[in-house]
Amino acid sequence: MPDGVEYELTIPEESGQDPYVTPDGPALEALVRAMERGHGGGTAGRMGNAGGGPAELLGRTFDAPVLFIGTGLPEDHWHSSDESIDVGMLLDGAASIAHLWEGLAAIERD
Repeated sequence: MPDGVEYELTIPEESGQDPYVTPDGPALEALVRAMERGHGGGTAGRMGNAGGGPAELLGRTFDAPVLFIGTGLPEDHWHSSDESIDVGMLLDGAASIAHLWEGLAAIERD
């Protein structure tokens, strides 16, 4: 906040949620493989997500991990007045998502 600006932030307890961390397991392994395939090999990076919606609630409600996948870079400034996209990165992200569906379908259910 700029100097001289005063504010008060109040978050009602009923709208709060626990922090979410995608659990280790077959779905996360499928995501890592899909990212590596979609981006042409190498090690896939991990990202944090501060605005993914009610991930903890979704994971708990459906008893399934919530996976986050990015198709852009921080320097793309998505949702900003100067947003941009590297089309190659976007296409690699789309390929990763396609590989993810294949990987998730291959997971054996208990």
